[in-house]
Amino acid sequence: MRLILLFLILVICVSSAYAINTNISFSPSTPNGNNGWFVIEPIITLTGNSSGITYFRFGNNPWITYTNSFNRTNTINGIQDLFYFTNFSNSSEDVQKYTLYVDINKPSISNLKPINNGFSGTNGKISAVISDVFLRNSGINISSIKMFLDNNSINFTTFITNNLYVSVNSDYSNLENGLHNLAISVLDNAGNNASITWNFNVDTNNINQLNIYSPSDLTYNSKFLTNLSISEKVKIYLHDSFDNRIRLLCSNCDKYSNFLNFQDGEHEVKFIASDNASNNISKEIRFFIDTIKPIIIGVNLKNNTVSNSSFFSVKYSEKFLQGVYFYYAEKDSNNLNVMSLNNCKNGTKMECNLNLDKNELDGKKFVYYFEVKDNLRSVFSKKQEVTFDFTKPNLNILNPVDTIYITTKVIFDVISNEKLKSLSYIENRKKIPLCTNCIFINKTVPFTNGSHSITIKAVDLAGNSNLFEKSFEIRR
Repeated sequence: MRLILLFLILVICVSSAYAINTNISFSPSTPNGNNGWFVIEPIITLTGNSSGITYFRFGNNPWITYTNSFNRTNTINGIQDLFYFTNFSNSSEDVQKYTLYVDINKPSISNLKPINNGFSGTNGKISAVISDVFLRNSGINISSIKMFLDNNSINFTTFITNNLYVSVNSDYSNLENGLHNLAISVLDNAGNNASITWNFNVDTNNINQLNIYSPSDLTYNSKFLTNLSISEKVKIYLHDSFDNRIRLLCSNCDKYSNFLNFQDGEHEVKFIASDNASNNISKEIRFFIDTIKPIIIGVNLKNNTVSNSSFFSVKYSEKFLQGVYFYYAEKDSNNLNVMSLNNCKNGTKMECNLNLDKNELDGKKFVYYFEVKDNLRSVFSKKQEVTFDFTKPNLNILNPVDTIYITTKVIFDVISNEKLKSLSYIENRKKIPLCTNCIFINKTVPFTNGSHSITIKAVDLAGNSNLFEKSFEIRR
């Protein structure tokens, strides 16, 4: 029992010897800003029992062995928890915690309007954005914000986001032409001070003159020179209704001359000259761009052919079609006929056509061609010579005739009134050719014994055809 009591007394003594807390101190010794914030980075000193090893860490970072005073050089601003304790050979003190409040950055003032050294009208708006930079900084002291115009305090409104971002806004009116100054000052909750001063100009003098020499109200088939002059140095903008786009042509100029690209089509453009105070003058011009000439892809009736069709067609491509015209005349005639085709459409690989009176064409050779026209140019197809024939060919069939042949070889003796593309006969739905590109035929054709009913078919060069029926008998 005595031994147990001695052991307990020894344990209590040892524990008491190492229960001393590690002390923390700072330089500066107390927060040197407002509301308990340090506004310079404090140097931290930990003082513990020399027989132990002291450790510290910020937040959830790894533990670091304490050797000398330290600061937060490698950490960010804001609120941070510092943990520390001393470890002995056979025990350890409880982990202690100290919450640091450090904000060494002054607020940022940006997005100034009017812009520094900019220009404005006699009435306008003043605005700026005040930011406390980092999420865990002390925040903006809203009540400390002051705004001045020409060294006079002015009223303003604020829009606040989490006390870290504040938008300040005000208005001014009836300012005289000339230079004016603006100023904003602000404190954050730690006491860091920020201020900014900037200038702007008021200019209410209108731009006197804008001269546009080119473009004008024309149709252009290529790039053209845009050429204009202004009565003072300004910014020149171009607004094009074609794509509803605004282009800045120059920033500080009293004349402009350059080749600009425009897409094909109709353009309504507005040239706008604007000075630094947003005084402006504008002029509108309408013009048309067509850089691609029409393309004729082909016609249906080809050169040096014979046709039994009075249908004429042309295939073409043209985005801005103005018209399609058909020209024709009888071969070796000076009487050229012109017809404008209706309902021809814009587009790619389009077709337009017409029909002529067959009686006007039959048995004659004509020369024809098409014209496809846009706003600026005309394109013509090649001239085509075509012979027209709408009459069926006629045959003088000398043999075979409706009789009885005492032979299996029958002579076909046939004469046409015109050159034929093909001559054939049909029996039992089977077509047997006799000749091609011929006017007459005299040839022997074999047949079997029995009765035969045949159809002789003649097709002329224009495609007109005629049928002739013959019946005969073979006895052998």
